[in-house]
Amino acid sequence: MKRPSDGSKPIDVNDLQKRLEELRRAWDRYFQGIDRVPPVPIREKLGRELNQARMRRDLVSTDRFRLQQVQQRFNSYGRLWDRQMREIEAGTFKRHLAKADRKRSAKTKDPDSVTFEAYGQLCKEAGIKAPNRSEFLAKLASKREVLESKHGHAIRFDVRDKDGRPSLMVIRADQD
Repeated sequence: MKRPSDGSKPIDVNDLQKRLEELRRAWDRYFQGIDRVPPVPIREKLGRELNQARMRRDLVSTDRFRLQQVQQRFNSYGRLWDRQMREIEAGTFKRHLAKADRKRSAKTKDPDSVTFEAYGQLCKEAGIKAPNRSEFLAKLASKREVLESKHGHAIRFDVRDKDGRPSLMVIRADQD
């Protein structure tokens, strides 16, 4: 690192590399949803400093080479961050789509599976062996078919604790 003759402070390429890595981590935190605000001001400040450093003529060739590498990494990251921001704005960002799919699948969970899990939990609490999942779900489906055709409306099953043992109750699906 050579001291400039014009009185400005010398350029520390190691510091610029370290700050670029910190900026990359800040953007990663933003895209993961940990931070709520993108680190745009930090990016702009580092970009200005890299441009000012690039204009300097007092760098030795090794520092100039390393500075060019830092500038190239900064530009590559910048293109990546810009693309990801466009995806977020367009609603096509993969992490956001995956999160929405998880929420959607959690909301549309099969009610028979929920019934089986509740039944299994009550069996466990009562010290009774839980039934086989596939057999249990098959019985529920056949009973549902018979009861819906008999009564003419949709039904659902609810699990209740009856004298320390799990019991299934039939409930009209539109009633809660």
